Amino acid sequence: MKERINAGFPFDVNIPSPYKLTDFKPAYGTVFEELLTPYDYWGYCDLDMIFGDIMKFVEAPMCDGKDKIYQLGHLTIYKNTESMRTLFMQKGAKFSYKTVFTNPELYSFDEHCGQMLIAKHQSVAEYCAEDMADISCRTIRLTASRQKNYDDQVFYYENGKVYRAYLEQDNVRTQEYVYIHMQKRKYTFEKEYSCYYILSDRFAEKQPGIPSAQEIKAYSEFVSREDDHLQMNSYRQMKKAEFFSCSLKKKWIWIHQKIAERQF
Repeated sequence: MKERINAGFPFDVNIPSPYKLTDFKPAYGTVFEELLTPYDYWGYCDLDMIFGDIMKFVEAPMCDGKDKIYQLGHLTIYKNTESMRTLFMQKGAKFSYKTVFTNPELYSFDEHCGQMLIAKHQSVAEYCAEDMADISCRTIRLTASRQKNYDDQVFYYENGKVYRAYLEQDNVRTQEYVYIHMQKRKYTFEKEYSCYYILSDRFAEKQPGIPSAQEIKAYSEFVSREDDHLQMNSYRQMKKAEFFSCSLKKKWIWIHQKIAERQF
């Protein structure tokens, strides 16, 4: 990958570890341009994902001619045009693509500090709905970032679709997602299921159909709200410790990332 990316730029890229490739995702439209010729759209995603019915969610914005579909690095899709393949080179980011590509630090260039700011600055026609469940790292049980969570809720996969089932005033509700982003969680695979519950560290076989209230409670992994708060506080303390122990350069980048996040 380093050799392939390096061949596309008049400077040496800095890729000290596989994780640094996240900063290069916006450049994949040029790095792999010859592979994209037959396609109307191209994009990139993370590895820790469970996809549902993708076209159900993205077909309408594609038909509307949107240039960019979704914003976050775990899934972003672009129209296959020169302007979108080279969007990362345009103005608007906190740091230039050359700075990002030649330094070893992580800049979140595929998200808030880069592509999201550039697209906003360049007035790109975007589809930005949060159709995904971005699972939080702050709790052991599965909770969705930037969405309302419930004491009794469970995520599951069935017939090529991904859902959350939850109890709201004792009524069973369901919500469908384009994908679930598992946020680096490690899973054990005992066997493959066509329908399964997605738990904090494993998958459990599920019978077809909307889960009952009893099933939601049984698989929710909810302990108490106090326990959730303790886990979130522990996570915040860990991130503070990471911040104060990192270099001044990394602190500077991190501060810019947080400032950029507040714009969205």
